Amino acid sequence: MLPIVAAVVAIPFAVILRVFGSFDVLSLVFHAQFGVEGTTLAGFEDEILEGAAAVLGITFAGYALANLINRRTAGYVLTALVLVLVNPIVRYGKTAQTCPET
Repeated sequence: MLPIVAAVVAIPFAVILRVFGSFDVLSLVFHAQFGVEGTTLAGFEDEILEGAAAVLGITFAGYALANLINRRTAGYVLTALVLVLVNPIVRYGKTAQTCPET
């Protein structure tokens, strides 16, 4: 349960990092104190999905690695397969092979 709570808490920080490229605690304190009226999340859908997927993927991988001794090998083969399939570099390579540039 604790890793899930940690992942949910980490998602906003991962999204801020994806949107702005860095994470500044002073900016976070400033905007928490003075507000962010007039701003919306429109246009940040991709960054939100990428940040959430990254945090949840790391949590899933950490959970799988933590239980390496207690589980059978088949579960880890499946976990590794899922992690490889959701890897953006692998997906890009697959797309580049199926749709070559002309």
